[in-house]
Amino acid sequence: MRAQSSAARFAAAVDDGGHEELSVYARQCGEVLARLHCRVNAPNVLDSAWDPRKTAAAAVTFAQQYATIVESDWNAFVKARSKVTEKLGL
Repeated sequence: MRAQSSAARFAAAVDDGGHEELSVYARQCGEVLARLHCRVNAPNVLDSAWDPRKTAAAAVTFAQQYATIVESDWNAFVKARSKVTEKLGL
């Protein structure tokens, strides 16, 4: 029996919505990216005067706009998944 590849687990381990593994992976990527941004930008943020309410509002606006990109990326992934899986021999 062939061992399951690391990429195949994304197709195999799913939740009711069909995307648990992908969601977990995306969340981890986002956390790493956020940490990198914080490390680079923390001195600038801490040295600047900023309004917590405006900052929170900007974060919400970004999240709402970014949700459209995430949905588009997810749809592209779902559309291409079987073709890529086949080409990779998974």
